[in-house]
Amino acid sequence: GSGKLALAGGLAMGGATMLRGTPLFLPVVLLPVAWRVGKLRRWLLFAAGMALFVAPWTIRNLAVLDDFIPVATGTGSVMLQGSDERFFTGDGKKAYYPAIFQAAIEAGIDKPATDRESKQDEWLGRVGVWVQRRRIAERPMSAIPFFAHKLVRLWYGTETGGFRSQALLGFCAFLVLPAGLWQLWRWRSSQPGVAYVALGSLAYLVLVHTATLPEARYTVPIFPVLMLGACRLYGRATAVFDKPRKPL
Repeated sequence: GSGKLALAGGLAMGGATMLRGTPLFLPVVLLPVAWRVGKLRRWLLFAAGMALFVAPWTIRNLAVLDDFIPVATGTGSVMLQGSDERFFTGDGKKAYYPAIFQAAIEAGIDKPATDRESKQDEWLGRVGVWVQRRRIAERPMSAIPFFAHKLVRLWYGTETGGFRSQALLGFCAFLVLPAGLWQLWRWRSSQPGVAYVALGSLAYLVLVHTATLPEARYTVPIFPVLMLGACRLYGRATAVFDKPRKPL
């Protein structure tokens, strides 16, 4: 039944979260969606499925590492890499990180003496926040084009910075994203569950990675749904060219 599917979906999302921690707080974002479409029971089963998959690993980290790490560390590093457009690529990190680290230490953001990975990652996140605060203090208006750049880069950016790969990703995104979004919006009346869950998940991913590091691989998981919507829209648009069939 629908309850079993919701639980299975939560378990599957829990497995995906173990591979990459990005969806960890997705149930929180989908709670208003579940309330809107009247599916709170399914939401509870979905959230329980995710918790059943993720909680044992969280408990293991607390018991073995003596550290509260729900899934994995790394949030701080992507916060830092997403704090300045110079850091978006691998070459940019190599070129600018040493100077930024030195400047942050001189500003009083002391690097932890421990080699515990969670503490090191926390420090990287603090450096990223400091970079952003310095930007706002020195160039407040630069935040507008910077975050606009990050939002657009979600759909084409790669860490290598190669023009060909980024141009190809951008072209594919242009063919899929606007049409897919429009069709999802149109589905609000006929398929509200699909529309609101997909749009809520997409909004969550966009907000998370506009705040951290904008790279295409983080928004790829939503593309199958966007492609489904785009194909539906393109199919309806081209149906006018179909020749009427003669009755047998």
